[in-house]
Amino acid sequence: MPVVTVQNEALQFEVEENANLLQALKKNGVSPYGIVSQFMPFLFRGADDVLVLEGKRNLSEPTDKEQKVLGARIDESFRLASETTVKGDIEIHTAARVKI
Repeated sequence: MPVVTVQNEALQFEVEENANLLQALKKNGVSPYGIVSQFMPFLFRGADDVLVLEGKRNLSEPTDKEQKVLGARIDESFRLASETTVKGDIEIHTAARVKI
């Protein structure tokens, strides 16, 4: 089973192969959302972005939605947790912050 390491939370957990990253994070008590975006998600498109530190090749290909929302940030190893499936071990940093 793939292992997800959330570096900034000092947390590591296993997921089923092809698990949705956002659902896996929530199931393990981690939120990629900033404080304000939790309460007004309609104002914060792409608020579930995570930085992939290791294992970028172990994720699904970026979706059209990710391309549209993140643009060039995908090349900087950012992904939308809601649009990403896990195929192997990864290490991420959640982008939990206030987004304006």
